[in-house]
Amino acid sequence: MAALASRRVWRDRRGGVAALAGFGLAAIIGVAAIAVDLSYAYMIKNWLQTTADTAAIVASGALPDADAARARALEYADKNMPSVDHGTVVANTDVEIGNWDANTRTFTAGEAPLNAVRVVARRSKDNGNPVGLFFANVLGFSETDVAVAAIATAEAGQPGCILALDPGNTSRALRFNSMDSVQLHDCVPAANSTNSSAIKLNSLDSFNAGSLYSAGGYSAGSIGSLNLDDPAQTYQEPIPDPFASLAEPSPVGCDYNDEDTSGTISPGIYCGGLKVSGSATLQPGTYYIVDGDLEFSSIGSVGCNCSAAGSGVTFVITESAPGLAGTFEFSSIDSLSLRAPSDSSYDYPGMLIYVDRDADYDTSKFNSIDSLTMNGVVYAPSQNLQFNSIDYTAQTDCAATVAFHVEYNSMDSFGRADNCAAYGSSGISLGGAAGSLVQ
Repeated sequence: MAALASRRVWRDRRGGVAALAGFGLAAIIGVAAIAVDLSYAYMIKNWLQTTADTAAIVASGALPDADAARARALEYADKNMPSVDHGTVVANTDVEIGNWDANTRTFTAGEAPLNAVRVVARRSKDNGNPVGLFFANVLGFSETDVAVAAIATAEAGQPGCILALDPGNTSRALRFNSMDSVQLHDCVPAANSTNSSAIKLNSLDSFNAGSLYSAGGYSAGSIGSLNLDDPAQTYQEPIPDPFASLAEPSPVGCDYNDEDTSGTISPGIYCGGLKVSGSATLQPGTYYIVDGDLEFSSIGSVGCNCSAAGSGVTFVITESAPGLAGTFEFSSIDSLSLRAPSDSSYDYPGMLIYVDRDADYDTSKFNSIDSLTMNGVVYAPSQNLQFNSIDYTAQTDCAATVAFHVEYNSMDSFGRADNCAAYGSSGISLGGAAGSLVQ
């Protein structure tokens, strides 16, 4: 009887051990299953981090153009983690453009100067694409959210100052011809043409610049002295239009019609064009030239009554219907001195001349001027812009020039400095450059 009891005890113990072993095996399998799910989630997190890093770095190369930077971030995020496979991992609201303060290591969205991009990459319920879990389903966990962020800043470099936008295979899209002295230190002339002679330097006594930037190449002939602070950057990525996000002109009504005048000129809406001769003093403000040309000719001096801080003038060449926008010409002038407004209350701070993007291809000119001083952006994205027969230029503050084609011909001297931020304009950011991660 005792022996029988002993055997029963043995059987009970063996059953208990077997049950314990079964429970232990289930636990091990459960832990292993969860580990597999965690490994998968960790892999997705790393993938998201790489995506956020890449998007932020590439986007920072487009700064300070916020729209171009955001577009790049979204484009490269989708290249890294295609939405067809992962859903949208970086939405428009996940890209913030702002300021990175290196001293405090803080990012402030929307704050100038726009030198940084923050990108959040996520797979979450909010985005409709959480990370699905497989084995953890048995424990009631079917999905999880994963989100990461990256901040990249634009690398400091010499700013662009002249840009020919034509993206075709066009020779001499940007041309410097028959000039005595070109002094463009800390400034990079650029062209988006893919032609091997996209930038043409010809018959120059001395050409000095921070560098040259081209989606194609450049050619130089009959130059006494060619000095570039940094090597030319050729066959680079085209530069996005730095002012593509600028509001389209939308003047209403007419203050003047086919105006031909002289003396003191006031801002307003000039329908049919504005012609000025004799003498001219401009009152600060925005001059809308609708369906016509802007012409200043045969004048001793043209200046602005801009004594107030932040005041200045902007000429906007626009149209009421496609094909009606005209051109501008400043010709046969002894002294031309203009500055753009910097105060944010003006329609286009930092902009000196703005030609409607829809204007037909034509030529606008600064022609036969003894002394030229300009502070502000000249923007004619669909036109050829010429500077001809100018004895002296004193572009001492901000003189960013953007047009479809740009020509400088028969000039004694040409020089400039870059301080467009003081006029409320971002200037020209060279494309193709990547920034660096700061967080």
